Order: sequence, then structure tokens, then C-alpha cells
Amino acid sequence: CDQEPMYPSSDGHDKGSEKKAAKRLLQRMSETDLLDMVDAVVCDALYADADFIRTVTSYDIIPIIRIKQENYNIMKEVNNLGEHLSFSKSEYDYERKRRYQYRVFEHLTSWQAYPGELCIVEAYDQFPDGAIQKARWVFPQRYASDLLPAIVREIGHLRWQEEINEFKLDNQHFDIKHILHHESNSIQIFLFLKLFVATFFSLFLSQKEPSLQKKKCFAKDIILITRRWFIYGLGTLYQYWLSCCYALLLFLMFLSQGVKPD
Repeated sequence: CDQEPMYPSSDGHDKGSEKKAAKRLLQRMSETDLLDMVDAVVCDALYADADFIRTVTSYDIIPIIRIKQENYNIMKEVNNLGEHLSFSKSEYDYERKRRYQYRVFEHLTSWQAYPGELCIVEAYDQFPDGAIQKARWVFPQRYASDLLPAIVREIGHLRWQEEINEFKLDNQHFDIKHILHHESNSIQIFLFLKLFVATFFSLFLSQKEPSLQKKKCFAKDIILITRRWFIYGLGTLYQYWLSCCYALLLFLMFLSQGVKPD
């Protein structure tokens, strides 16, 4: 629907900057009526924040948030209740080829920063090799009648699958690493390098346009250029290695003579 950049100068460099950008995005989408197409917002554990939950509900949208913070009072309450609450009957997910169980913790009030009651769905996925994946999702209690546990689990998997697909797409085309999302200098350097490569490749295509009509000639040109750059890289590396060896010999010479190099 839309996107919102993070501004380190005003949002800061901590993890809270992402939530500030998310709030601006919700506000702008509300002003442009884009939120009319949104029923729920599904977030990772970074957004397990009482203030963000209140912000989302103020737009009449359901927040479904992964929660991992074991130091939260609500998590301690769930852990205590879990000693007396059993899981549902094991079911099989034919699409993902695994078995799963779940249990629901309702009317939770130990999160003092949030004024209302909350509900947590805990899902256990068991893989064919026996490994277990646990996930807890928190949302306001008033939506519990609509958010059945199986639906919450499925929504969580869909969100995770979408994130995986996006990262795969980004890495496939741009080779973006996670650090680039939060460092403005890294993003600028990365974009400059991509622009340089694109410009260089465009110049190469413009010069080789007549030969591009023949695939054999094009392939031969690519092989020759790759080989030329590889040889150039080896030569540069060799010169760098000789320089390092020469500097090391000079350093050892100074040490043997008892002279400290400047």
C-alpha cells in the first residue's frame, strides 16, 4: 500500500526509530483512506509495545504482534498460567507438512502500560525431525472472538513467509544485508556502487551493440572481459602483497637496528 523511510536525524538510531516510522505510515495512510483496505497489522516482536498497540487500535485495526520479551509481566503471567493450561488436540498442517498445537490465554491484565485486557495465542509447531517451534501472538481481548487460534497461527506464518520472500527478492537482485536498513552511510555507498556498476554495464552494451546480435560474439566478449578483470585483480593483489612484504622487511630491519620507525 505504502512505505515510510526512517530518518536517523529525527527518529534516532535505536530500535524505536522503526516504530516511529510505522506510526507516521499509519497516520498518512489514514489521511489518504488507505487504511480502509486494512483489517489487521501483523508485526514482529519489536512492536510488542503497549503504546504501539494503542496506536493501531485507535485506527480501528486489529494488531497481531509476536511477543518474545520474557521480562514482561504479561509473559510471566502466561508462564504461570501455562502450568495449569493444556494444549489443544494435535492437528496436521498439510501445506507446511507439520503437526501443531495451540492454547489460548485470555483476559490478561498484568501489562500495566496497556489499559485493557489482552489475549495471547501460543502455537507449537512440530517438524518431521522432531524439532519444535514456539510462537506467541498478543492482541486485544475484544478481538478474541474473531481471531481463532488456528487463524492467528496461519496469519503469523503468512507474515513470516512474506518476510522471507521479500528478503530473498532483495538479496537476489540487490544483495542487501540487514545492516544497510539502519545505516544511512551504508545505504548511500551501496546505492552509489550499484549506480556505478549499472553505468559501466550500460557503456559496455552501447559499445558492443553490433556484436550483441550474435550470441556467440556476446558470450566471447563477456568471457574475455571477465578473464581480463580477473588477471587485473590478480596483478593488483600481487602488487599489494609485495608492498606488504616490503613494509614488513623494513619494519624488521628497523627493529634489528634498535631504531623506532616514525
